[in-house]
Amino acid sequence: MYDEIKNAISRYNLLDRKIISIDGPCGAGKTTLADKLSNDIGLNVVHMDDFYLPYDKRDKNWMNIIEGHMDYERLIRDVLMPYKKHIKTNYVSYDCHSDKYLQEINID
Repeated sequence: MYDEIKNAISRYNLLDRKIISIDGPCGAGKTTLADKLSNDIGLNVVHMDDFYLPYDKRDKNWMNIIEGHMDYERLIRDVLMPYKKHIKTNYVSYDCHSDKYLQEINID
């Protein structure tokens, strides 16, 4: 199955400034697949886990709001808009277990 995915990316020229999204339940192998594709064909990988909202920035009813735990504003500002403008960028990853920002991630 992996080779079919890798070949489809090449066949449809999906590396020409495209965004490829991998979705699935916890433990399905999304990170493993993304990392393997990154190593084999040179993709930048952005993990949505890095864009959780810190607990103090979440709405008090965040659990009742679809995607109420996600910081889409930061994703758009720090990753998607620079990408659209062909600008190298970086963002700071967030760890929801420690409720802290961790390391800066550079994106070519």
